[in-house]
Amino acid sequence: MAGSRSTEILPSVVFGSLCFVWGSTWLGIKVGLGSLPPFLFAGMRFIIAWAVLAAWLLARRIQFPKDKGSWEVMLFLGVTQMAVPYALTFWGEQYMTAGLTALLFATLPFFVAAFAHFLVPGERLTSWKLLGMLVSFVGVAIIFSRELMLTSSSFWGGVAVVAAAGSAACANVVGKRYSESINSTVNVVVQMGVGAVLLISAGVALERSYPINLDPTSIFAVLYLSVVGSAFAFAALYWLFTRMEVTRISLFTFITPIVAVILGWVLLGERVDLNVAVGGVLILIGVVLVNRTPKAA
Repeated sequence: MAGSRSTEILPSVVFGSLCFVWGSTWLGIKVGLGSLPPFLFAGMRFIIAWAVLAAWLLARRIQFPKDKGSWEVMLFLGVTQMAVPYALTFWGEQYMTAGLTALLFATLPFFVAAFAHFLVPGERLTSWKLLGMLVSFVGVAIIFSRELMLTSSSFWGGVAVVAAAGSAACANVVGKRYSESINSTVNVVVQMGVGAVLLISAGVALERSYPINLDPTSIFAVLYLSVVGSAFAFAALYWLFTRMEVTRISLFTFITPIVAVILGWVLLGERVDLNVAVGGVLILIGVVLVNRTPKAA
């Protein structure tokens, strides 16, 4: 009885940890972008995370798959889960507030639900799921209503972040579909290796003239994003794929803005007003609606 109860609780604990970690990374990205160019910054993040997880694999003597199909999936995910979303998000956030970036990336669950509807058996898009996601999205918009300013420079940044959400959503669904056949840590290590190579290559090619100012704050941001925001978070994400519906996992993008606002209030002394309370309540109502949705017969 106790073992089965812990098995049920653990995914919720991991999901909550993932929400907290990725809620804190928006602040880390903003801090790091003040000292580092976006592609090199993202590439540094993943090469350090790759080294941490690769050391873990070696210590555990976990074998890599030998079949061509598994490698095709992992390489595809390396591009669509790591390289493309992070290149677009880091580039786009240069031209927008963190709040607007978080809101636009919160379109991810809609993309996930659409892809899962066709690619994952048993995860059909229902009217209740759609309603819950819409309610949560409105909640995110209310929280960041003071920051939702589009300018001529932020428009293309916004397009980039929405495209990043679409790419990550596709990767999440494909990752879910193949989660049972590929070891989750091996999967993430290969993805991060691909992402690091592509992002650093883009940085070397396109960002040679950008200044790089590594100070204690930016170094801490890189290390935090690498070890906690990438190595732990993506290992946790792919572990969850074997235990939860991908549509429900994607709801972290609605919850992370609440975490980001609370951390801004606690760490930076930012003001928390009624918008945050109203938006937070709507987000939680939406999450409950999605999670109470019965599976389609």
